[in-house]
Amino acid sequence: MRGHCRSSASARFPPSRVGRFRRRSPSALQMAEENPYYEGLDAYEILGVPRTADRAAIKAAFRKQVAAWHPDKFPHDADKKREGNLRMEKINRAWYILGDEDRRKRYDLYGDKGVGTSAASEERLKRAGGPGVGGFGGFGGVDFGDFGGAVDLGDIGDLFESFFGGGGGGGGGGGARGKATGRGAAGANAAVRGDDVEVEVELPFMTSLFGGRETVRVRRLEECRNCSGSGVKPGAQLRQCRACGGKGQSVSVQRTPFGAFQTIAACDACRGTGQEYDEACGACRGRGATSEAAEVTLPIPTGVETGNVLRVKDAGHAGRRGGPRGDLVALLKVRKDARFTRQGADILSEETVSLVDAALGAKIAAQTVDGVVDVQLPPGTQPGQKLRIRGAGSPRTGGSAKQRGDAVVTVKVAVPTALSPEERALFEQLRALQRPTAP
Repeated sequence: MRGHCRSSASARFPPSRVGRFRRRSPSALQMAEENPYYEGLDAYEILGVPRTADRAAIKAAFRKQVAAWHPDKFPHDADKKREGNLRMEKINRAWYILGDEDRRKRYDLYGDKGVGTSAASEERLKRAGGPGVGGFGGFGGVDFGDFGGAVDLGDIGDLFESFFGGGGGGGGGGGARGKATGRGAAGANAAVRGDDVEVEVELPFMTSLFGGRETVRVRRLEECRNCSGSGVKPGAQLRQCRACGGKGQSVSVQRTPFGAFQTIAACDACRGTGQEYDEACGACRGRGATSEAAEVTLPIPTGVETGNVLRVKDAGHAGRRGGPRGDLVALLKVRKDARFTRQGADILSEETVSLVDAALGAKIAAQTVDGVVDVQLPPGTQPGQKLRIRGAGSPRTGGSAKQRGDAVVTVKVAVPTALSPEERALFEQLRALQRPTAP
C-alpha cells in the first residue's frame, strides 16, 4: 500500500501565480484520504466488536457509535460536526459490511475488496469523478512458487523503496494544488503501514472442501534489529537534512499553459526522514529493513475454490515508523483429484458396474469424499445415468459443515469382451428370448 501526502498551507501558490482557473473536484481517492479517523482499523474494530459477535451485538455497537458521533449532536461546534461527519462515513461503511450476513461472509474471506461499496457511497464516488470500488486486482510483480516453498517477491529493491518512501510524482492542474503520490512526503515522523505480501497457495482437494490450516513460507521486510529501522549506524551523528530543511519533502513547480503544476515527493537526499547522517547501518545498508523468511499459518474455511482470496491480517511486510504491518493476501488454487471433480457444491464421480447389475439392479459400493457408501442401482440402469446421494457433497463456501451439496455418481456399464463358453451360451439364450416370434 502506498502512502500519500498533502500539500501544507504554506505551500499554496499565490493567486497571481496560479492564474484564474477553476478548482477541480477532488477525486474519489482524495476524498478517502481526507478522512483520518479509524485509520488502519477493520470494520469490526471500527464498531468495537469481536469477529465472533452476532448480528444483535453488531447492531447494538453500531447504534452506540451513531449516538456518540452523529453530526447533529454538535450543532454549535463546527469542528466536532465535521469530525462527526467523517467518523460516520466509516461507521456507516462498517455497518453496511457487517449488517448483512452475505457481505460479512465475503468480507471475512476477502477483506474490503470482496464487498464493494454501498449504493450511496458508489454514487458519491461517481459524482466525485472516481471509478468506484472495483474487484481484486492481479498479482503483478510476484512470482508464485510451489506451495510450501519460498515465495519470490520479484524486485526486492522496489519493496525496499516502498518501505522507505521513495519519491513519487503527482500533481494537479487547472489551479488545484498538486497532490503527491510518493510515500514519505506525508511528513518525516508519520507512521506508514507496511505493504501486503501476495502469494498463491495450492491446497489439497480435501482441505478445500472441509477446511483446515496450511503453512506457507514467504519472504517479507522486517524492521532492522541493528538500527531499529532508522537506517543509521548506531552511534552515528544525525543532523537536519540540508536539502529539505528537515521537512522530508521536496516541492517542484512547473508552469504550463493551464496554470501552475506542483509536485510534492519524498526528499531524495534523506528518503523522507528529514535527517541525514554520515554512516549508514551495515546490517541493512541504510534501508532500515531486512528481507527475512517467515512461516505464516493460513486458516482455510470450508468449501473454498480456485480463485478465492484469503487475507491474514498483520502478516505482511513490517510498517515504518511504528506503522502497522500489511496483510498476507493468498490466492487459492485447488489441486485436481484423481477420483472427484467439483461442480459448485456437488461432487462428481464415476462408478463402473457390470452389464448384469445394470440390467437386474444391485447394491453397489460408491466412493464419496466421506468414504465408501452403499447405493441402490435400479433395474434397467443405462450407461451415463446419474445417481444422486443427498448431503454427501462439498460444504458450501463460508457455511457450516452441515450445509452441503450432493454427491453425483455417473454410472458406466462394462460390456464383457471375452466370454467363457457358459457365458456365451447364456447370452445366446437371452438373444433367442428377445427375438420376435413369427406370427
